[in-house]
Amino acid sequence: MLFVPYFYAVNQLPKPKKPKRTVEQKQQENLAKGLPKNYGLPWAETDAQQVIEKYQANVAIQDIASDMARKSSSIVSLLKKHDIISEQQVISMGIRF
Repeated sequence: MLFVPYFYAVNQLPKPKKPKRTVEQKQQENLAKGLPKNYGLPWAETDAQQVIEKYQANVAIQDIASDMARKSSSIVSLLKKHDIISEQQVISMGIRF
């Protein structure tokens, strides 16, 4: 049973920290991967409000996503989080996230 203490000891060693990437670096990585520029980044409150306003002005989800450099599923998720759309509406849109 020599392996158990060894693995325990190895897991207790401090792990090297990855350097924090800037928002700009993350955006460049997203573009290099063929993803929308802001994919996976947190929402700024002003951007979230802009999405809500555009949706309420009947702008298409795909157009909002393009304007905000996000995926359509991200827009739908934000609208659902803010109780602008219901689960039933999400299902009827056929957008999976």
